[in-house]
Amino acid sequence: MPDFSTIAIRKDLLAVRELLLRRECTPRILVVADGLDFNASNDFGLSEFVAALRAAKVHGHTPIVTTAYRGPGAGTGADIAGFDFVSGLTKTYDVMFLFAAERAAKDKPGVGSNLPQAEVDAIAAFMAAGKGVFATGDHEDLGAAMCGNLPRIRQMRLWFNEDGAPPADTDKRNTTNSPGADGMFVFADQSDELPQKIYPRYYQTAPGVSAPHALLQAPSLTVNQTWQPIEVAPDHPHEGECVVPGSLVTPATIGTLTIDEWPTVAGVRPAPEVIAFGMNYGGAFPGKDAIRDPRAFGVIGAYDGHQGGVGRVAVDSTWHHFININIDGTGTSQQALKPGGVASPSLKLLYAYWQNLATWLMPRNVRRCLLLARVAELVLRYPLIEELPRVPWPPPGPDPVPDLGRRVIAELRRLLPPGEAATMVADLRAAAFGRDVDAHGDAIDEAAVGAVVGWLRGAGTGPAALAERIGDPHKLEPRLAAELRPTLAAAIRRVRAKADERRAITERLDDVHGRLLRTLG
Repeated sequence: MPDFSTIAIRKDLLAVRELLLRRECTPRILVVADGLDFNASNDFGLSEFVAALRAAKVHGHTPIVTTAYRGPGAGTGADIAGFDFVSGLTKTYDVMFLFAAERAAKDKPGVGSNLPQAEVDAIAAFMAAGKGVFATGDHEDLGAAMCGNLPRIRQMRLWFNEDGAPPADTDKRNTTNSPGADGMFVFADQSDELPQKIYPRYYQTAPGVSAPHALLQAPSLTVNQTWQPIEVAPDHPHEGECVVPGSLVTPATIGTLTIDEWPTVAGVRPAPEVIAFGMNYGGAFPGKDAIRDPRAFGVIGAYDGHQGGVGRVAVDSTWHHFININIDGTGTSQQALKPGGVASPSLKLLYAYWQNLATWLMPRNVRRCLLLARVAELVLRYPLIEELPRVPWPPPGPDPVPDLGRRVIAELRRLLPPGEAATMVADLRAAAFGRDVDAHGDAIDEAAVGAVVGWLRGAGTGPAALAERIGDPHKLEPRLAAELRPTLAAAIRRVRAKADERRAITERLDDVHGRLLRTLG
């Protein structure tokens, strides 16, 4: 006999999810290029990247991706031609990807081919609003015109020749081209099936436990683990370089713009970091000198601006980690990482990196707007739809709430890479308390997550009542926190009391054990 209470829960939660998805929560991404385009037939096109991004899941939902070209744009395949940031950013976007190829000498905004001051100011305002930006160029000053004067971005990557941007041909170039099947170093090997190995920075999260940055965590391609690090990227004979600024000087002046470039919030000033390195090595071939002194260099950089009250930033050493010639071999006789039109395991990891960029860069308010829809979808899935007990809301006592939280947190950690799971738990904790809570632990996390899930599952009174109860998800947190406060406080007290009881029992057992040993000795 079917469990009709479970069917009722599923119906109610589906209604919640539908209500939320109709709201203005859908992630909106803008991809801007100059020099590169979006044509599938162009070796320097971004069509593979854009197609993968449009098929990706960003915080559990499919984003709306708009492409734009800075120039006349005829035949570029862009959704918007003749794009400029002043008028273009009047539309609502959450994250921008900047693929820049136009060169510039180091100078103020608007001088030479450098981006005009008004457009720099528009991007600075976008970032100050908490929105995310990714930027990349290539060797030398490729990309400097668009990106060389942008706040934070300008210091996280070498854009100008005057600042030591790596060259294209001498032994100072950054080459990651692996030898092909013939064991020889040749330029065309950038389009073969052998990617470069990159070396992520690992962060210890507990004794004996570590993981790379969230940008470099992928769902596992094997069945014996839940996630795996991303340690591959397309190779190329002359990449750019990501760096860490020598000092975080703020405020800063960029042309006529004065900006708090590296802001501090509550005594914390987040700093940019290089989160993955490539190995610069290789033999000579026509037009390229051999590398005499192999060395590591920055391949990916990240800045968690959310901790500083601004948008996040990510940079990459080269757009050759994204363009067609390195992905599917367009314009060559090779098929790169997509032999026979099928993504290789390396390309699947690269897809995960691209999706992670959009996910991690997403503004906090958009991510949290999507939160209840993601939770509703999670508890509708096996195993939680069968395992979670039906708890009335408000609950009759504090005991069921931490149990709900414990089970949901365990499922998040099973399904998601650790960085994304931790972010969801932190967002649920913030939703429960109505603010970000730095101090946390199992007791607080389980009580907070359990309270939100219990509240959501107890909302089963039909779509009209749900619509009234949920209201605008952008404004939900303060009201939700007020509703949860009594239940949350009781649950935390109960969990801590149980922890104290277990500690007291352990201490008594230790005492008995000690006395027994003394008696026997």
